[in-house]
Amino acid sequence: MPIRIHSRIRTVSIDPTTPRFRIAPLHRFRLGELSDLVYFPSSRATKILPRSVVKALASCTQFLPLSTHADALSALIDRPFDLLEELRTSGCLISFESLVKSSINNPGKMIGYPRISCVAIPTGGRIREFERALRSYIISLSARNIPFLIADDSPTVSTQEITRSCAESLARSSGASISYAGRSQKEAYVKILAEGCAAPREIIDFALIPDPTCQVRTGANRNSVLVHTVGQLIMTVDDDTVCQIGTAASGRPNKSLTLGGELDLSELRFFSSRRKAMETVDRVSLDLLSEHEKLLGKPLNEIVGQDCFDSIKFRDPCAHLLGSLTRNQGVIPITYSGVVGDSGMHSSENIGGHPGLLTRQSLTRSEEAYQEATSGREVVRQVLSTSICHSGAPMTSSVGMDNRGLLPPFFPRYRKQDGVFEATLKRCMKNAYFGHLPFVLTHDPLSVRSNISNPWRTIRISDYLIQCIAAWPEPVAQDTLTERLKSLGKYLIEISSQPLNDFNETIRVLLLQKSARTVERLESLLTRFNRTPEFWARDLTRQIEELNDAMLQPAFVTPVDLMQEFSPAEIQIAAQGLVAQFGLLLHWWPDIIKSANDLSSRGISLGQIL
Repeated sequence: MPIRIHSRIRTVSIDPTTPRFRIAPLHRFRLGELSDLVYFPSSRATKILPRSVVKALASCTQFLPLSTHADALSALIDRPFDLLEELRTSGCLISFESLVKSSINNPGKMIGYPRISCVAIPTGGRIREFERALRSYIISLSARNIPFLIADDSPTVSTQEITRSCAESLARSSGASISYAGRSQKEAYVKILAEGCAAPREIIDFALIPDPTCQVRTGANRNSVLVHTVGQLIMTVDDDTVCQIGTAASGRPNKSLTLGGELDLSELRFFSSRRKAMETVDRVSLDLLSEHEKLLGKPLNEIVGQDCFDSIKFRDPCAHLLGSLTRNQGVIPITYSGVVGDSGMHSSENIGGHPGLLTRQSLTRSEEAYQEATSGREVVRQVLSTSICHSGAPMTSSVGMDNRGLLPPFFPRYRKQDGVFEATLKRCMKNAYFGHLPFVLTHDPLSVRSNISNPWRTIRISDYLIQCIAAWPEPVAQDTLTERLKSLGKYLIEISSQPLNDFNETIRVLLLQKSARTVERLESLLTRFNRTPEFWARDLTRQIEELNDAMLQPAFVTPVDLMQEFSPAEIQIAAQGLVAQFGLLLHWWPDIIKSANDLSSRGISLGQIL
């Protein structure tokens, strides 16, 4: 069957037996006014080419036959087929077959991989949601007889007792194996852990014991999950999810594997109510854990070699991903599913800049639809095919984690701890990729949630950390995750060791750089779509104006999530201290996990079996 390749200009049908190529990753160096020196690392070939030719070749990023590339280039350069053939013979083009077929023709390698051995539910005082969630997962996963961990961050002793009692009751009635980790269990475990760990006690406490003065302590609860489940493949699900699995009725997933993409790969549709969102989803009978196990913890090249995909597709793959396939490197430590229900986003107000074409169609079909989407929170968010890329997901309501070795810690306090985790993972695990699965899980919080208005003015402490992590000068000779975590931790400590005014200036510059990139991206979208439709362009223009105005304000760098706990005079000092504490946590985290492994080998776990 012919393969149909879509572009903005035309659709091309291609015989799948025809060899397909794309330009290899390259480095360009300007030589005078008309020529470029071009170096191809994959083949170590070096060329001097006219700048116009290099610019034309840079568009050859899809895997197509040489004749198709030549037709597209014929209006730009002379004798394009001869040039492409010369580049092919010198290794300056990458063959689709060389990347994919060697894996496809090597079956049977997936046998023997470990399976998910624990489902963790972090919770914190939402008794009704927690009971509903635990019951739904026990019923849906009963065939696997999977153990559960309840990581409880309830704010009071009485709420912890109710949560534990609820879990005990469900354990008795269902026969499920359930472990419970409340504050007393965490404190008892930390005391034992600290006796044999090189990390300072205050850092262990910061990592694992929720600070009662902080209103959001989700990160510490997630760290307790990582400590309890060392050496395992796990899945964590939020206590306001329900194990109801489906696919978007108008966008059914296909049996293909998409590789590449630096931005959010999911497509979104928006609804005025949760009921309407759920009505558009077709319920499907899937083994939730088995779906995650198709990717979780697997080498990239062996996933490509599975025979469960009808086709392999590349979506703007970066040089790193192409190199990982070429060198048989790459692994998937994290897998995500989609969501139907509450979006879980900080705000929907800035959704107009989402990169998905189907999302844009949903947003811009009418002004009423656009207003509904940017003011509401009810969505269906799903990738349309199994996808592997460098980008994570907006939330960790349902995520698989390969905790057999070492994963980074979560930032223990405040919101967007999952964003800090993702940023740390991307920088510190050199060959790690995120896996995205083409189905949705129900996210159904019982409380009413609202969007943050004007998100451009709401800098959070997580934004401090994410921008500092992005600015970290990557060490050349440090390859292991332990080495890189310690190096990143040292960098955060150095930043926060500056005098307060200098620290604030460092953060301001980083946040201004990030905001300027956002403005540039929004401006490029306006240009790309010719500022149409008018209501969409008007809103993006408003966002640009608000962000520009926010950047000019002296209070631009004030983290809003610290305002409720600290006085104006204390906020920046507290922010500086939190950056330092997270740096110390990154430095000592490998030692904490090593000690947790040692305790696990002696049968000592953080959670207690009910």
